[in-house]
Amino acid sequence: MTGIEIIRVKAEDADFGPNAAIEYSIVSGGRDSFDIDSSTGVISRRYGSTIDYDLVQRYNLTVSCRS
Repeated sequence: MTGIEIIRVKAEDADFGPNAAIEYSIVSGGRDSFDIDSSTGVISRRYGSTIDYDLVQRYNLTVSCRS
């Protein structure tokens, strides 16, 4: 993880064990400003990025969750 946790997304799979593992990724929106931990779903500010409310008031991210 590269920055402070902003939010954590969560998905669940009905399978058990290794088949229940979820892989998270940012599909669109904010990929230059945010990172997502592929195994935990934690979204954090990308190292070296600047988030300035005066420039961008809202980010809409689309997250993919695959098992």
